[in-house]
Amino acid sequence: MVIICLLYLVLGLSAQNPFEIPNSKEPETITAKVNETFLIELPGVTTKGRDWILETELKKDESIVQKLGSSFMYNNSEFEDKGEEPAGGIPGEYKILFSAEKTGTIDLKFVYTESKIVNGEEEDIVRTFHVIVE
Repeated sequence: MVIICLLYLVLGLSAQNPFEIPNSKEPETITAKVNETFLIELPGVTTKGRDWILETELKKDESIVQKLGSSFMYNNSEFEDKGEEPAGGIPGEYKILFSAEKTGTIDLKFVYTESKIVNGEEEDIVRTFHVIVE
């Protein structure tokens, strides 16, 4: 463990977040039919307190989509096979399931709870999905 920490220091890597999540400026488009479900996958790490927050308000009877649930899947199946929960810092994907309720379009904006420094300025990590329900 001491050797790993020293490697982080020598190589100039952050032991807190060795996995960087790229920012996406352009929205991704998702097309679904009414009564279908669709999945949004977002990269992340299992560090406590870090998560993707859906900033788009989805009103129960008004929104064209509804969030059904979410989960985190590790990129390394070693933990899933043993049923163990790692201490944190393991890369994986947040999987968020939605249902298409009625026709229309909506932009789903997600913000990661950890910002990053770009050119000396703090910048939110944002992903936007343009959803078209037919």
